[in-house]
Amino acid sequence: MAATRCTHGKIGARFRRRIALTLLCFSMTAGAASAQTKRTLSASELETARLGIYLRLAVERCGYNLRYNPIKAVYPGSSLWDVVSPETKKLLTDITMQEMSKFVAAARPSACSAAWDDYGPQKRKGLWALVAADEPEPPGRHRSLPSQYSFIVCKDLKDLQTYLGLANDKAALVDYLERSYKNGSCERIAAGTEISIDKRLDGGKHRYACYRVPNHRQCVWGPDLFR
Repeated sequence: MAATRCTHGKIGARFRRRIALTLLCFSMTAGAASAQTKRTLSASELETARLGIYLRLAVERCGYNLRYNPIKAVYPGSSLWDVVSPETKKLLTDITMQEMSKFVAAARPSACSAAWDDYGPQKRKGLWALVAADEPEPPGRHRSLPSQYSFIVCKDLKDLQTYLGLANDKAALVDYLERSYKNGSCERIAAGTEISIDKRLDGGKHRYACYRVPNHRQCVWGPDLFR
């Protein structure tokens, strides 16, 4: 009987260490965790942590890359696990187990597909957080942000400069855009689209930038809206 209790104790200890290690992997990389009063997370913070855990599992189990980790909104340090209260640790452990159940081997293909539909570039749930593993990093590595305005992007800088040069001639501009939209050299990007800037350039009286836009692997040119 004593040997059985010992065996169970070892298994339980290994299980707890695995959960702790898993939660540690869901933490952020921003230096060592600072010493502070152990936090009890609010219900909204726990839901944010749940999403972060879910996304990290999608990365681990499905091979995606993580573009944005929501847990940073809760704690920007190195490990959320190190700064929360024992009660919150138990809740995070329970959440981790619940989210892991979505990615068991039998359900993994559908879980990966659902995660991509919800949080990939064609997001259904308002947060673009996952990218394909083979998606190249933008050279400038600028943080992506949703554009405040609709704007025009063109594949070639000369096309954009033509657009800018016609900005005061409405009839010529409309004609040019109609032709450029048809041949695919320029297009309109809707407000709210997540974009990242590779580099900014100053073209004299016009500012313009090189953007990375969903569905475009190449850099496209447009007016700089993140001044």
